[in-house]
Amino acid sequence: MKDLTVGVLQPVDIPAWQAFVASSPNATLFHDLDFLAYHRSIDFHHLVVRGDGNLVAIVPGALLESDGKRTWRSPVGASIGGPALTRRPRLNRVMAIVDALLTYAREQRWSSIEMTLPPSVYHPEAGDLVAFALVRHGFREEGRWLSPMLDLDRVPAAASVEASLFERRQLQALHGGQAAGIVACLGGFTELKEFAPVFEETYARLATRPTHTIADLEFLMRRFPDRIHLELARHGPRTVAGIFVMRLTERVAVTAYICSTDDGRRAGGVVVAMSSLLNRLRRGGGRWLDLGPSATERSTNAGVMLFKEGLGGVGYCRTRWACTL
Repeated sequence: MKDLTVGVLQPVDIPAWQAFVASSPNATLFHDLDFLAYHRSIDFHHLVVRGDGNLVAIVPGALLESDGKRTWRSPVGASIGGPALTRRPRLNRVMAIVDALLTYAREQRWSSIEMTLPPSVYHPEAGDLVAFALVRHGFREEGRWLSPMLDLDRVPAAASVEASLFERRQLQALHGGQAAGIVACLGGFTELKEFAPVFEETYARLATRPTHTIADLEFLMRRFPDRIHLELARHGPRTVAGIFVMRLTERVAVTAYICSTDDGRRAGGVVVAMSSLLNRLRRGGGRWLDLGPSATERSTNAGVMLFKEGLGGVGYCRTRWACTL
Protein backbone atom coordinates (compact mmCIF):
# COMPACT_ATOMS: atom_id res chain seq x y z
CA MET A 1 0.00 0.00 0.00
CA LYS A 2 2.94 2.35 -0.46
CA ASP A 3 2.06 3.60 -3.93
CA LEU A 4 -1.12 5.47 -3.12
CA THR A 5 -2.22 8.59 -4.96
CA VAL A 6 -4.51 11.34 -3.75
CA GLY A 7 -6.54 13.70 -5.88
CA VAL A 8 -9.60 15.92 -5.88
CA LEU A 9 -12.88 14.28 -6.77
CA GLN A 10 -13.71 14.84 -10.44
CA PRO A 11 -17.18 14.62 -12.01
CA VAL A 12 -16.23 11.40 -13.78
CA ASP A 13 -15.48 9.82 -10.37
CA ILE A 14 -18.89 10.55 -8.84
CA PRO A 15 -20.51 7.15 -9.65
CA ALA A 16 -17.50 5.32 -8.20
CA TRP A 17 -17.63 7.51 -5.07
CA GLN A 18 -21.31 6.78 -4.53
CA ALA A 19 -20.77 3.04 -5.05
CA PHE A 20 -17.93 3.18 -2.54
CA VAL A 21 -20.22 4.81 0.05
CA ALA A 22 -22.70 1.97 -0.37
CA SER A 23 -20.05 -0.73 0.26
CA SER A 24 -17.80 0.92 2.86
CA PRO A 25 -17.94 -0.38 6.46
CA ASN A 26 -17.59 3.09 7.97
CA ALA A 27 -19.23 5.46 5.49
CA THR A 28 -22.34 7.30 6.65
CA LEU A 29 -25.05 9.37 5.04
CA PHE A 30 -22.68 12.33 5.58
CA HIS A 31 -20.29 10.84 2.99
CA ASP A 32 -23.04 10.75 0.37
CA LEU A 33 -22.63 13.44 -2.28
CA ASP A 34 -26.40 13.72 -2.67
CA PHE A 35 -26.67 14.66 1.00
CA LEU A 36 -23.88 17.24 0.84
CA ALA A 37 -25.44 18.78 -2.29
CA TYR A 38 -27.94 20.80 -0.25
CA HIS A 39 -25.01 23.11 0.66
CA ARG A 40 -25.08 24.93 -2.64
CA SER A 41 -22.78 27.70 -1.39
CA ILE A 42 -19.87 25.48 -0.32
CA ASP A 43 -16.96 24.95 -2.69
CA PHE A 44 -16.22 21.35 -1.75
CA HIS A 45 -12.78 19.82 -2.12
CA HIS A 46 -13.47 16.10 -1.70
CA LEU A 47 -10.47 13.78 -1.86
CA VAL A 48 -10.10 10.30 -3.36
CA VAL A 49 -7.28 7.91 -2.51
CA ARG A 50 -6.28 5.28 -5.08
CA GLY A 51 -4.06 2.23 -5.09
CA ASP A 52 -3.39 0.30 -8.30
CA GLY A 53 -6.02 2.46 -9.98
CA ASN A 54 -8.76 1.47 -7.51
CA LEU A 55 -10.41 3.58 -4.83
CA VAL A 56 -9.14 2.63 -1.38
CA ALA A 57 -10.60 5.59 0.52
CA ILE A 58 -12.82 8.63 0.00
CA VAL A 59 -12.74 11.71 2.21
CA PRO A 60 -15.39 14.46 1.99
CA GLY A 61 -14.25 17.95 2.85
CA ALA A 62 -13.46 21.50 1.81
CA LEU A 63 -10.69 24.08 2.00
CA LEU A 64 -11.17 26.96 4.42
CA GLU A 65 -9.04 30.10 4.22
CA SER A 66 -8.28 32.43 7.12
CA ASP A 67 -5.47 34.97 7.58
CA GLY A 68 -3.74 33.68 4.47
CA LYS A 69 -3.71 30.09 5.72
CA ARG A 70 -5.56 27.18 4.16
CA THR A 71 -7.06 24.43 6.30
CA TRP A 72 -8.62 21.35 4.77
CA ARG A 73 -11.47 20.11 6.95
CA SER A 74 -13.56 16.96 6.91
CA PRO A 75 -16.45 17.29 7.06
CA VAL A 76 -17.84 20.63 5.98
CA GLY A 77 -21.62 20.77 5.84
CA ALA A 78 -22.09 17.71 8.07
CA SER A 79 -21.35 16.57 11.62
CA ILE A 80 -18.85 13.79 11.08
CA GLY A 81 -16.47 12.83 8.30
CA GLY A 82 -12.99 11.41 7.86
CA PRO A 83 -11.97 8.68 5.43
CA ALA A 84 -14.42 5.99 4.42
CA LEU A 85 -12.55 2.73 3.91
CA THR A 86 -12.89 -0.54 2.00
CA ARG A 87 -14.20 -3.65 3.69
CA ARG A 88 -12.03 -5.42 6.27
CA PRO A 89 -9.62 -2.51 6.78
CA ARG A 90 -6.17 -3.28 8.17
CA LEU A 91 -3.89 -1.03 10.18
CA ASN A 92 -1.10 -0.94 7.60
CA ARG A 93 -3.58 0.15 4.94
CA VAL A 94 -5.13 2.89 7.07
CA MET A 95 -1.66 4.13 8.08
CA ALA A 96 -0.69 4.33 4.41
CA ILE A 97 -3.89 6.23 3.58
CA VAL A 98 -3.24 8.85 6.27
CA ASP A 99 0.40 9.14 5.16
CA ALA A 100 -0.71 9.70 1.55
CA LEU A 101 -3.21 12.37 2.62
CA LEU A 102 -0.51 14.23 4.57
CA THR A 103 1.94 14.00 1.67
CA TYR A 104 -0.69 15.45 -0.65
CA ALA A 105 -1.51 18.23 1.84
CA ARG A 106 2.14 19.26 2.06
CA GLU A 107 2.42 19.30 -1.73
CA GLN A 108 -0.59 21.63 -1.81
CA ARG A 109 1.02 23.83 0.88
CA TRP A 110 -1.96 23.57 3.17
CA SER A 111 -1.48 24.86 6.70
CA SER A 112 -3.39 22.09 8.48
CA ILE A 113 -5.84 19.22 8.21
CA GLU A 114 -8.81 18.65 10.52
CA MET A 115 -11.08 15.62 10.71
CA THR A 116 -14.09 15.00 12.96
CA LEU A 117 -14.73 11.30 13.55
CA PRO A 118 -17.82 9.66 15.03
CA PRO A 119 -17.78 7.37 18.05
CA SER A 120 -16.31 4.01 17.10
CA VAL A 121 -19.63 2.28 17.88
CA TYR A 122 -20.87 3.70 14.57
CA HIS A 123 -18.67 1.23 12.70
CA PRO A 124 -17.48 -1.82 14.66
CA GLU A 125 -15.76 -3.24 11.57
CA ALA A 126 -13.39 -0.26 11.47
CA GLY A 127 -13.22 0.47 15.20
CA ASP A 128 -10.62 3.08 16.17
CA LEU A 129 -8.24 2.36 13.28
CA VAL A 130 -8.56 5.81 11.73
CA ALA A 131 -8.16 7.68 15.03
CA PHE A 132 -5.13 5.57 15.92
CA ALA A 133 -3.53 6.19 12.52
CA LEU A 134 -4.14 9.93 12.87
CA VAL A 135 -2.42 10.03 16.26
CA ARG A 136 0.53 8.03 14.91
CA HIS A 137 0.92 10.63 12.15
CA GLY A 138 0.98 13.62 14.47
CA PHE A 139 -2.69 14.56 14.74
CA ARG A 140 -3.79 15.86 18.10
CA GLU A 141 -7.22 16.07 19.67
CA GLU A 142 -8.70 19.52 19.16
CA GLY A 143 -12.26 19.11 20.38
CA ARG A 144 -14.80 16.68 21.77
CA TRP A 145 -18.58 16.63 21.66
CA LEU A 146 -20.34 14.28 24.08
CA SER A 147 -23.44 12.73 22.53
CA PRO A 148 -25.77 10.55 24.60
CA MET A 149 -26.59 7.43 22.59
CA LEU A 150 -29.27 4.80 23.19
CA ASP A 151 -28.30 1.17 22.61
CA LEU A 152 -31.34 -0.89 21.64
CA ASP A 153 -29.34 -4.09 22.10
CA ARG A 154 -29.67 -3.41 25.84
CA VAL A 155 -33.37 -4.21 25.51
CA PRO A 156 -34.17 -7.94 26.06
CA ALA A 157 -36.18 -9.52 23.26
CA ALA A 158 -39.37 -9.84 25.29
CA ALA A 159 -39.04 -6.51 27.12
CA SER A 160 -40.33 -3.07 26.22
CA VAL A 161 -37.92 -0.38 25.11
CA GLU A 162 -39.30 2.12 27.59
CA ALA A 163 -39.17 -0.15 30.64
CA SER A 164 -35.59 -1.14 29.76
CA LEU A 165 -34.17 2.29 28.99
CA PHE A 166 -36.27 5.11 30.46
CA GLU A 167 -35.78 6.39 33.99
CA ARG A 168 -38.84 6.88 36.20
CA ARG A 169 -39.37 10.55 35.38
CA GLN A 170 -39.38 9.81 31.64
CA LEU A 171 -41.77 6.91 32.11
CA GLN A 172 -44.07 9.21 34.06
CA ALA A 173 -43.91 11.80 31.29
CA LEU A 174 -44.67 9.12 28.70
CA HIS A 175 -47.66 7.74 30.59
CA GLY A 176 -48.92 11.24 31.34
CA GLY A 177 -48.72 12.24 27.69
CA GLN A 178 -50.46 9.07 26.54
CA ALA A 179 -53.19 9.53 29.17
CA ALA A 180 -53.72 13.09 27.93
CA GLY A 181 -54.35 11.74 24.44
CA ILE A 182 -51.02 12.58 22.78
CA VAL A 183 -50.30 10.13 19.95
CA ALA A 184 -47.20 9.69 17.79
CA CYS A 185 -47.02 9.20 14.04
CA LEU A 186 -44.52 8.98 11.21
CA GLY A 187 -44.02 12.04 9.03
CA GLY A 188 -42.42 12.68 5.66
CA PHE A 189 -41.67 15.92 3.85
CA THR A 190 -45.39 16.65 3.43
CA GLU A 191 -45.67 16.84 7.23
CA LEU A 192 -42.99 19.53 7.43
CA LYS A 193 -45.79 22.08 7.39
CA GLU A 194 -46.91 20.68 10.76
CA PHE A 195 -43.36 20.50 12.10
CA ALA A 196 -42.33 24.00 11.00
CA PRO A 197 -44.28 25.98 13.70
CA VAL A 198 -42.96 23.63 16.41
CA PHE A 199 -39.43 23.99 15.05
CA GLU A 200 -39.69 27.79 14.95
CA GLU A 201 -41.25 28.06 18.42
CA THR A 202 -38.50 25.86 19.89
CA TYR A 203 -35.68 28.02 18.54
CA ALA A 204 -37.46 31.25 19.45
CA ARG A 205 -37.73 29.96 23.02
CA LEU A 206 -34.02 29.02 22.99
CA ALA A 207 -33.13 32.43 21.49
CA THR A 208 -30.80 30.81 18.97
CA ARG A 209 -30.78 29.97 15.28
CA PRO A 210 -30.94 26.40 13.99
CA THR A 211 -28.26 25.14 11.61
CA HIS A 212 -30.82 24.37 8.91
CA THR A 213 -33.86 26.07 7.47
CA ILE A 214 -37.13 24.29 6.81
CA ALA A 215 -36.23 24.52 3.11
CA ASP A 216 -32.99 22.64 3.83
CA LEU A 217 -34.90 19.94 5.67
CA GLU A 218 -37.37 19.59 2.83
CA PHE A 219 -34.54 19.27 0.30
CA LEU A 220 -32.99 16.44 2.32
CA MET A 221 -36.27 14.65 3.00
CA ARG A 222 -37.25 14.70 -0.66
CA ARG A 223 -33.82 13.34 -1.62
CA PHE A 224 -33.70 10.64 1.07
CA PRO A 225 -37.30 9.63 1.85
CA ASP A 226 -36.18 6.20 3.11
CA ARG A 227 -33.47 7.53 5.42
CA ILE A 228 -34.83 10.79 6.81
CA HIS A 229 -38.17 11.20 8.53
CA LEU A 230 -40.12 13.04 11.21
CA GLU A 231 -41.47 11.47 14.36
CA LEU A 232 -44.43 13.64 15.33
CA ALA A 233 -46.55 13.86 18.48
CA ARG A 234 -50.09 15.18 18.07
CA HIS A 235 -52.58 16.35 20.66
CA GLY A 236 -55.88 16.35 18.88
CA PRO A 237 -55.42 18.24 15.60
CA ARG A 238 -52.24 20.02 16.78
CA THR A 239 -48.67 18.83 16.42
CA VAL A 240 -47.03 19.58 19.77
CA ALA A 241 -43.64 17.88 19.33
CA GLY A 242 -41.45 16.51 16.58
CA ILE A 243 -38.08 14.86 16.03
CA PHE A 244 -36.08 15.15 12.80
CA VAL A 245 -34.32 11.80 12.32
CA MET A 246 -31.60 10.66 9.91
CA ARG A 247 -30.57 7.03 9.42
CA LEU A 248 -26.80 7.44 9.01
CA THR A 249 -26.05 3.73 8.61
CA GLU A 250 -28.06 0.53 8.76
CA ARG A 251 -27.54 0.41 12.51
CA VAL A 252 -27.19 4.07 13.55
CA ALA A 253 -29.72 6.89 13.46
CA VAL A 254 -29.28 10.44 14.75
CA THR A 255 -31.76 13.03 15.98
CA ALA A 256 -30.86 16.33 14.35
CA TYR A 257 -33.71 18.31 15.96
CA ILE A 258 -35.83 17.49 19.01
CA CYS A 259 -38.55 20.14 19.16
CA SER A 260 -41.75 20.89 21.04
CA THR A 261 -44.19 23.65 21.80
CA ASP A 262 -44.10 24.89 25.37
CA ASP A 263 -47.34 23.12 26.29
CA GLY A 264 -46.22 20.01 24.40
CA ARG A 265 -43.02 19.95 26.42
CA ARG A 266 -44.92 20.13 29.70
CA ALA A 267 -47.38 17.44 28.56
CA GLY A 268 -44.69 14.90 27.60
CA GLY A 269 -45.03 15.20 23.83
CA VAL A 270 -41.32 14.73 23.14
CA VAL A 271 -41.18 11.56 25.24
CA VAL A 272 -44.20 10.14 23.40
CA ALA A 273 -42.47 10.87 20.06
CA MET A 274 -39.19 9.39 21.36
CA SER A 275 -40.92 6.20 22.47
CA SER A 276 -42.44 5.79 19.02
CA LEU A 277 -39.10 6.48 17.33
CA LEU A 278 -37.19 3.92 19.39
CA ASN A 279 -39.76 1.22 18.70
CA ARG A 280 -39.71 2.07 15.00
CA LEU A 281 -35.92 1.78 14.88
CA ARG A 282 -36.02 -1.51 16.78
CA ARG A 283 -38.52 -3.00 14.32
CA GLY A 284 -36.32 -1.80 11.44
CA GLY A 285 -33.15 -3.47 12.71
CA GLY A 286 -31.50 -0.34 14.10
CA ARG A 287 -29.28 -0.55 17.16
CA TRP A 288 -28.05 2.94 18.08
CA LEU A 289 -29.87 6.26 18.37
CA ASP A 290 -27.48 9.20 18.66
CA LEU A 291 -29.30 12.03 20.46
CA GLY A 292 -26.74 14.63 19.39
CA PRO A 293 -24.11 16.56 21.37
CA SER A 294 -25.03 18.10 24.71
CA ALA A 295 -21.58 18.78 26.15
CA THR A 296 -18.11 19.78 25.01
CA GLU A 297 -14.80 19.99 26.84
CA ARG A 298 -15.72 23.63 27.62
CA SER A 299 -19.43 23.58 28.43
CA THR A 300 -22.41 21.37 29.29
CA ASN A 301 -26.10 21.92 28.60
CA ALA A 302 -27.00 20.34 31.94
CA GLY A 303 -30.78 20.27 31.47
CA VAL A 304 -30.66 18.71 28.01
CA MET A 305 -27.99 16.23 29.12
CA LEU A 306 -30.13 15.17 32.07
CA PHE A 307 -33.15 14.71 29.80
CA LYS A 308 -31.22 12.53 27.33
CA GLU A 309 -29.63 10.47 30.08
CA GLY A 310 -33.12 9.96 31.51
CA LEU A 311 -34.08 8.31 28.22
CA GLY A 312 -31.24 5.83 28.71
CA GLY A 313 -28.55 7.74 26.82
CA VAL A 314 -24.90 6.96 27.49
CA GLY A 315 -22.29 9.51 26.42
CA TYR A 316 -20.01 8.78 23.46
CA CYS A 317 -17.63 11.27 21.87
CA ARG A 318 -17.28 12.77 18.43
CA THR A 319 -13.68 13.92 18.25
CA ARG A 320 -11.97 16.48 16.03
CA TRP A 321 -8.35 15.67 15.19
CA ALA A 322 -5.99 18.28 13.76
CA CYS A 323 -2.50 18.22 12.28
CA THR A 324 -0.54 21.42 11.69
CA LEU A 325 1.66 21.22 8.62
